[in-house]
Amino acid sequence: MTNLGSLKIFAVVRSPEVGDALVSAISPANGTKLDVRVGQLKALGPNVMSGERPDVLLVDIDADDPADMDVLNQIRLDKALAKTPVVATSKEIGSAGIRRLLHDGVADFIPQPLIQSEVLDALQSAIEKMRQAQPTNPESGRVFSFLRACGGMGATTLAVHGALSLMRREKATKKDVCLIDLDPQFGNVALFLDLEQGPGFLDIVRSPERLDGNLLRGAVAKHKSGLDVLTAPAMPVPLDALTPEVIGQLLDVARQEYGYVVVDLPHVLTRWTDTVLTASDIVLLVTQLTVPAIRQTRRLLDLLQEEGHYSLPIRLVLTRYRKRWSGRVNLKNAESALNRKIEFVIPNDYALVIDALNQGVNLNDVKRRSKLGKSIDDMTDSLLEQLKSDGNSDTRVIAS
Repeated sequence: MTNLGSLKIFAVVRSPEVGDALVSAISPANGTKLDVRVGQLKALGPNVMSGERPDVLLVDIDADDPADMDVLNQIRLDKALAKTPVVATSKEIGSAGIRRLLHDGVADFIPQPLIQSEVLDALQSAIEKMRQAQPTNPESGRVFSFLRACGGMGATTLAVHGALSLMRREKATKKDVCLIDLDPQFGNVALFLDLEQGPGFLDIVRSPERLDGNLLRGAVAKHKSGLDVLTAPAMPVPLDALTPEVIGQLLDVARQEYGYVVVDLPHVLTRWTDTVLTASDIVLLVTQLTVPAIRQTRRLLDLLQEEGHYSLPIRLVLTRYRKRWSGRVNLKNAESALNRKIEFVIPNDYALVIDALNQGVNLNDVKRRSKLGKSIDDMTDSLLEQLKSDGNSDTRVIAS
């Protein structure tokens, strides 16, 4: 049974049938209050809510009708509703119309006829949007997430050694670092660091109501560098055993306990991937200089945009780079294909990575002043400078 908490939803639907379907879909969500108005949005007008201040606005809209869209825009320009996420639904709409709605700031879209699971998923997504819109504690930790468009990109290597690089800076900043392996099926962060895969991850998943700073600190494994690591479980766990609620709570607690939180995501998209991405201060999207990798990266970027993530703080990282690269793809045409700048280029040193992995140590412990180690340190320094710059400008980049 889905529990959305005491969520207050205001819905404008075009027919009583849609209203009944919505009531039926939301009925399992304990504590949720639903207020439904029946009629065309353009006829009801921008004052349809009459001073109501809901947590979520759900509108049944004709995206091809300028009058409908004009009323929706007037509602969204209301300062009192600036942080209220909008979920849209429509009976007849093409992919271009959906993209237009998402581009205009609609949080999510539900196709008709309404299906209960899709309605509840969209509302859960709206909760995440609402949570991200709330003021952030300036003392809370910063989240770096590592994402890849396909497997074998070296993202786990970057997440592990990026976290170790942050640890070396922790001595100056006095901030703890936590590395979270969020691949409950095949995560191997523990293997990279020669750590045991303890029961801590499962303790959190099974008893999320107990999750607090003490439980998280007790669940992590300690690396000899001082890095705290929440390892993946020893036995694979289905991805759907994790929920957006649990992941959101885990990241909230982690950022209160640690100065920096590094998240290694699985190479598949899940129903809680959005939760991690929207909670991240910076998303490192890792790729390589091959045609399949660049193609998959472009597909992922396009998908994120189609889902409305126009302002995700994504930074592209190219791994295993060789200057004398033979083949069809070079750095310049890769950037052209992706329509984005590749911010970080990490050189290829496969032998060094394997040697460090086999010992469970930092790259610098195997070979000091390596080009690979320096490039990761330089990337870390650049990211920290970016966060400092964001803080000085009193802004923080989060998907809306």
